[in-house]
This record gives sequence, C-alpha cells and structure tokens, in this order.
Amino acid sequence: RTSTERANEPAAILTAETTRGFETIVRPFLAEYCFECHGNKGEPENGLNLESFEASASLLDQRNHWEDVIGKLKAAEMPPLEEEQPEETDRQAVATWLQREFDRIDRVTPPDPGRVTARCVCSGCSSCSA
Repeated sequence: RTSTERANEPAAILTAETTRGFETIVRPFLAEYCFECHGNKGEPENGLNLESFEASASLLDQRNHWEDVIGKLKAAEMPPLEEEQPEETDRQAVATWLQREFDRIDRVTPPDPGRVTARCVCSGCSSCSA
C-alpha cells in the first residue's frame, strides 16, 4: 500500500486520544441529553439516530451529521428548551472537542488529488495522439 492509502485509513487518522475523548466527553453527553429523542427507541427525531454513532469512526463516516450537531450545540438549539438542559459549559465543551477533533483530522488527512488521467508515454504509437 502507498503512504496515501495508509493515511486514509481510519486507524491512521483516528488516535487513541480521539477514542478516549469520544468515549469520555461526547458519548456520555449524548446519552444524557440526546438519546431520548435521537436514539434507538422508536423513530428518531429528524431521522437522526445519534445512539447509532457508537464509535469514534463515526466522526469520519457521519461527519456531515456531526457538523450539524456542533452548530446546534454552539447555538444552544439542542437540546430543545422544553427538555432538560445541560450546563452551558458542558454543551460548549462537547462542541469544542468535536470542532478541535475535526480541525486535527483535516490537518492529518492528505488532500484528495481528484481524478488522475493516465497518459501514454510513448511517442508515435497508433493508440495515442502524442
């Protein structure tokens, strides 16, 4: 495998610190304040089942949903006002941890080169226009 292929593997991007932070900061907060509406019981609100994001790998697999979560937490839109509210410092700690982790992931993830077109390197063959 090339170094780029290895770097794109979740194990190379997600660290032990990622797993520890996910399990000690994010999951307990979600379990206390989010799973009742966004969990495995019944139809989750807006089709978002945060309880199904069991491991830190979901940061890569479900990034678009996590970015929505960050926005809702930062704006204090979730949990909704009629539900039990976390301390604002706890809410912002989760949002900050997630944002910092995405910033770190972005730094260590090699850019996608896009489509690479193969070119013939010979001169004058009939199958190319070189």
